[in-house]
Order: sequence, then structure tokens, then C-alpha cells
Amino acid sequence: MAEDCLQDALLSAFEHWERSDQPRSPAAWLLKTAQSKVIDRIRRDRGFAAKIPELTYLYELENNGDDAEESAMIPDERLPMIFICCHPALAEKSRVALTLRALGGLSTEQIAAAFLDTSEAMQRRITRAKKKIAGAWIAYKVPDAEDLPARFV
Repeated sequence: MAEDCLQDALLSAFEHWERSDQPRSPAAWLLKTAQSKVIDRIRRDRGFAAKIPELTYLYELENNGDDAEESAMIPDERLPMIFICCHPALAEKSRVALTLRALGGLSTEQIAAAFLDTSEAMQRRITRAKKKIAGAWIAYKVPDAEDLPARFV
């Protein structure tokens, strides 16, 4: 690793010294740059090692052959929720705010900041949207195939 980092430092020296003058102590500059590259590589390797269990889990999920069985046992509720939050009966701003709140997990304050509104106004908007969904008896389902094109506008 020391040799690799010293070679990387030499490449950096060629690039850096071409743009600016050579430092007073080129050897010290190379050693310091190589040391920084070693530290960066160790940090990157540690970060990668910490993520290996997560990556392994995601890889196993991706390549698991029991997906059909698993999805039948635990249905994914996000798609019907998206269609409810984005129902055409709601105003566009309410659709986006409700989706960010219900599915994105953002707080009302974060959503209000994104819309340049006050938290109170955004809370009222989200509450009105929820009441409109309940009052209009909007079905908690993915629309039928013939209704989908109209919903993707």
C-alpha cells in the first residue's frame, strides 16, 4: 500500500507542479501527500468493510428466488399509497406535500421549508388533503389498467 500511495503521490506531484511551482522541499511534499493518500485509503477501506454486511444482504435480496412467496406474505403497500396521495381530486401542491409526508418521511417543517410556506400552513394543507381523501372515499388500491393513463398526467 505504501508503494501504491507513493506512486499516487508522484502522479499528484506531476499534475500539481505543472500548474504551480515546485515546493521548497519536494521530498517532504511527496511524503506528506503519500501519507495523506494512505490515510484516505485506510478510511475508504474501513468504510467499505463496514458496508459489506449491508451489501451482502442487498445482494441476497436481489438474487433470492423466493421473491414471489415473500411478496405474497407481506404485500408492498407503497404503490397504492402513492396513488392515494397523488389522486387528481387533490391540488398539485397538496399531492406533493402529502406524498413527501406519508412516503418520504419528511417532517412538516421540512416540507414547508421546501415550499417556502409556514409549518402551520403546510400542516393545514396536509390535513385538508387527508380529509378530502376520507370524504371522497378514495379507494386504497392501484387504479385499474384502463384508468392508469389518466392518472399519469
